[in-house]
Amino acid sequence: MDKKVTVIGAGNVGATAAQRLAEKELCDVVLVDIIEGVPQGKALDLTQAAPIEKHDAHLVGANAYDATAGSDIVIITAGIPRKPGMSRDDLLTTNAGIVKKVTQEVAGRSPRAVLIIVSNPLDAMCHVAFDASKFPTRISAEVKNWSVEKVGEDPEVWKYRGRHSQFAAAAAESVTMRSAGVVSSMLRRASPEASQSIQWRLRSRRRRQ
Repeated sequence: MDKKVTVIGAGNVGATAAQRLAEKELCDVVLVDIIEGVPQGKALDLTQAAPIEKHDAHLVGANAYDATAGSDIVIITAGIPRKPGMSRDDLLTTNAGIVKKVTQEVAGRSPRAVLIIVSNPLDAMCHVAFDASKFPTRISAEVKNWSVEKVGEDPEVWKYRGRHSQFAAAAAESVTMRSAGVVSSMLRRASPEASQSIQWRLRSRRRRQ
């Protein structure tokens, strides 16, 4: 593969990100987590599934950051989830320390990497990572260009199509920007009662197909 992507955090989000990247053959993947054996085991599982999924992406699991050196993109999913009774400020304080340390580790080894932050609270963690990395403000354009080159669509279009496929009870792959725009326009102009009727008819048509 001509690209290398590091995923920090081998939990549900991180492991799923690694799986999708490998199965789409977008890049080689390094999966990093502080818990010994977890990233190695998940990388091994994904590697052993490669003959079934028919991809040749190379996956590595690690507990240290040296394996991340030279990454083109680093996806940071590290951090704790919000627990019962925990305020947003509590979560921010804890995860800010985690994201800062992780960012400093990867930035030193991959100084030209693009950072994608998935840790919560997301808006604050993006600022923490930006400050810790000392990277220039070129991130979004490079991610967008890479996404369009590899997948053929802007990331905003993926979200738009996915949201409208659920709304209109249609298969996501069948939703185009034009069809989604038509539905949105109809619903904006309709009364609440008419809007509910339109949604009901769309779902009924989908069930009959």
